[in-house]
Amino acid sequence: MSFLEGLTDFGDLAVLLPVSAAILLWLLRRSPRGVALWWLTSLVLCGGLTAGLKILFYACPPAADLHSPSGHTALSLLVYGGLAVIAAAPPTPRWQRIILIAAGLALALGIAFSRVALHDHTRLETAIGLAIGGASLALFSWRYLSQPRSPTPVWPLIAVSAAVLIVLHGDQLRAEEFLQTLGAYLHQAVLGCG
Repeated sequence: MSFLEGLTDFGDLAVLLPVSAAILLWLLRRSPRGVALWWLTSLVLCGGLTAGLKILFYACPPAADLHSPSGHTALSLLVYGGLAVIAAAPPTPRWQRIILIAAGLALALGIAFSRVALHDHTRLETAIGLAIGGASLALFSWRYLSQPRSPTPVWPLIAVSAAVLIVLHGDQLRAEEFLQTLGAYLHQAVLGCG
């Protein structure tokens, strides 16, 4: 396995869904309940919009280089960015906040780069994934950072997330084929475009 393949595997649903669930459980226990709902809303927005666009673009591609917005990119930016926002929230010292946010963004952007470098997505598809993930992350961050929080150690969430990454790295959920099939059906049965 090459470095880029190993990097891109951190953006697979098999890894991101359990980390998302760990974040949700942590928020339910450590934050006001409304914050967990905003995390869930951000996840549904990110995943739903990405999957919906994949189906639509498989059915009727709007451009030659646009068939499938990068789900790895969108969800990685939301999940790793969300994890970084939670870990970096005050009262974390400023220098640690900078490192944590930079690390979360670097991982998400590295996954985005790997999708293009491995020819799994075009630059445009990856840019759309970044836009979807960025909008979802902004929604969650805005709500999370606006809520009062008691100083709660974040290390259990980081430890569980790290364990998930170690155990599940390399596993894959093959949702893309299913979405492609739905798009093909939509193309033939309903839209009949192009």
